[in-house]
Amino acid sequence: MSEPELEPEPKPKPEPKPLKTHWGASKEVTEAILECLESALKRLVESQSKSLLKKFFTREIVDKLKMKTSKFGATLQDCIDPGVNNLELEIGLTAVDPDCYRVYADLFVPIIEAYHKIEKDTPQPGIDNWGFIPDFRNVDPNGEHVVSTGVTCFRNLRSYPFSPLMSATNFREIEAKLCIALGQLSGELSGNYYPLGDIPENTRYKFIAENYFKDGKRFIGSADGNRYWPSGRGLYYNPIKTFMAYIGEQDHIILVSKQPGGNVGAVFKRLITALETLQEWVEFSTDERFGYLTSCPSNVGQAIRPYFHIKIPKLASDRPRLIELAAKYDMAVREIIEEPINMHGIYELYNAKRLGTTEYHSVKVMTQGVIKIIEAEKAAPPVDYYKLYGHSSSAEQSGI
Repeated sequence: MSEPELEPEPKPKPEPKPLKTHWGASKEVTEAILECLESALKRLVESQSKSLLKKFFTREIVDKLKMKTSKFGATLQDCIDPGVNNLELEIGLTAVDPDCYRVYADLFVPIIEAYHKIEKDTPQPGIDNWGFIPDFRNVDPNGEHVVSTGVTCFRNLRSYPFSPLMSATNFREIEAKLCIALGQLSGELSGNYYPLGDIPENTRYKFIAENYFKDGKRFIGSADGNRYWPSGRGLYYNPIKTFMAYIGEQDHIILVSKQPGGNVGAVFKRLITALETLQEWVEFSTDERFGYLTSCPSNVGQAIRPYFHIKIPKLASDRPRLIELAAKYDMAVREIIEEPINMHGIYELYNAKRLGTTEYHSVKVMTQGVIKIIEAEKAAPPVDYYKLYGHSSSAEQSGI
């Protein structure tokens, strides 16, 4: 008599995912959206996520905000969707239109205050407060440590939603308006615009290969900012690529001013000149308290991100000390890996404080910080590269 066949063990049920709402489909909160919110709350509570969304997205918040919609049709689910489906995000919340900051303030405000480390109800002290540009000195006049200096600037046009809620017509309208504005740039800012929807496919993928675009995937979480890609997207740059503008990415326009070396004043003068010209032709979305409004709450306030790419191999061997020193000057540290092991010690130092302070103050503090870090690098003892990496550095091998 044959033994009875054993029934296979039941497969574990996969972790339930919240339903994906249809972006901008309606200004009405449907039963499906309410079901999404309940699923989202359960997923966050049961997860190991360390995001600010998990911390502040409570039962009380859900009950208070779940029936609200913005004037563009955004629901609460639209704003939390990236953080629910990408639990590793630090913030986990995105604005799909500028009105979200007002309608869902009970969720946005505490998350913004926690991320930017500002006191409750701290106002943004004005915008476009650049101060005296000659104060921005060259932080590395001998060119020994600073590889390049740059600033990234995020802006959105007033009276439009952000990418996740934009129609194909919105993308084209914004592109047309910004192209007219960019066409007014002159001198070293003069350049050409390349619309991704119209250029040859090999040119488009050349931009992607050169890391200018991410094939419609350079967006926060699953915020659906790649709708209708590549329509309404494009790249503008001057011949030497010290000034670039991306249209239709995460925000309506992202401006970048950069150049080799540590001449901070030249980099910021170029950006200010571009912004002043653009503001004569388009109006950007702003808020009295949060300054410039952006799709990611991390960029509100000044909505600029100054950065330095700096070669500090000795300090790099003591990462905690480097992070601590940078934090004293409101900077964060990101490693730039150019090879399997970053033996050259090239790091990006960037402004981590964009809200509650002026552009001038932030940049001046950063320049002071970079000068101190260079001084600390010069004073640091030699690094035993063999002990750290198992072999000597390329500089040592070449006798530098």
